[in-house]
This record gives sequence, structure tokens and C-alpha cells, in this order.
Amino acid sequence: MNAKRIKELRQRLGMTLNQFAQLLNVSSVTVRRWESGKHAPIPSLQYKLRELETTPNITLRASESVEKAGWK
Repeated sequence: MNAKRIKELRQRLGMTLNQFAQLLNVSSVTVRRWESGKHAPIPSLQYKLRELETTPNITLRASESVEKAGWK
């Protein structure tokens, strides 16, 4: 998954960089590096990102907890 798609996914989910990082159990710096194209997610995280991307009609908002997303 490229940098642009990662950022678009995060924005589609309505999450801040910090919330998205928490959802994936990584640091916000890591997400920032992915979105800038400086680094790519490791394979296990690429799988989670693709899963989030392909889940139909998923819309998480800042007010919803990570637990509701089923990721923790």
C-alpha cells in the first residue's frame, strides 16, 4: 500500500494520525513516515491496512473507541 492510500484510508476512517497509530499499535511517527513515503509498513501491518481498506462501509469516528473497531 502506498503513502497516498494510507493517508486516504486514515482520512476516510475519520481518524487523526494519533488515533490511526493507536488502532494499528504503532507510533504516530511511524504513521507519519508511511504517509510521507519515507517508510513502508511491515507485511503484517500491510495486511491490517488492506483489511481495513476492503471492509465495506467501515466508518470510524474520533468519538468511537478502538475497541469498537475490533482491533484490540
